[in-house]
Amino acid sequence: MAYIPLQNTDHYCQWITSAGESRTGKPVMLFIHGWGGSARYWQATATALSDQFDCLLYD
Repeated sequence: MAYIPLQNTDHYCQWITSAGESRTGKPVMLFIHGWGGSARYWQATATALSDQFDCLLYD
């Protein structure tokens, strides 16, 4: 679990990669949910794509 500071507010983000939560150097795919959603919505999809991409789930 990590946070990115943007405009004095911490925003949650999570890396899902073939190495766990560490970047591997593969192309990055960014997942953004809609209003009222959560980064957890994309976890299964990101896990399935993690062999090809370093996936960043962002709240």
